[in-house]
Amino acid sequence: MKTTFTTTALVAALLAASSSAALAQSANFTGPGLGVVVSAQQHRIDRDPAWTNDMGSNSTATALVGSWGIASGQHWVTTVGLDIGLGNTEYFRETASGITSTAKVKQHYALSVAPGYRLGNESLVYAKVALHSLAIDYEATNATAYARTHQGYGLGVGYAQALAKNIELRAELETIAYGWETTANNVKLAPRQNNLNFALVYKF
Repeated sequence: MKTTFTTTALVAALLAASSSAALAQSANFTGPGLGVVVSAQQHRIDRDPAWTNDMGSNSTATALVGSWGIASGQHWVTTVGLDIGLGNTEYFRETASGITSTAKVKQHYALSVAPGYRLGNESLVYAKVALHSLAIDYEATNATAYARTHQGYGLGVGYAQALAKNIELRAELETIAYGWETTANNVKLAPRQNNLNFALVYKF
């Protein structure tokens, strides 16, 4: 009788340990999180009528990110995120024939949905679809300044690694296309950009 009781207790303990491990695994990448994103950006602005020269440049940007991961099975996690840009970014600057033209990002927001698949206990691959809003000040030394807000969408793929119980590192590639907006003399402008994003997120 004592042997049976001991065996039953050992089996129960092993099952509890196994259940705890499974719960710990399922908790990775789920729930609320808050972090910072650093982006290496390659961007250009398309123009109608077209530019004489290619209006493109590279820059870096930072953003605050809030996210919530929702488990939808043993391996699947869907993450909803909101990015808010921090600081201003110069999209381009060009001087030609004594005229300097610039475009500066004043504000950027992005709302995203990223379905992901767990590769193991501590790693996740995901795809991402995002809606972007980009406010830009267009200026030229020979023209009136214009502030325009472009709406667009982004598509990306990424990898997330759980560095610790509450720390998550994400790396992703994203391409973004914005809609056309009209400025001076019926000139239409549309930003385009490719991002390499790195995010460090604290999970609550």
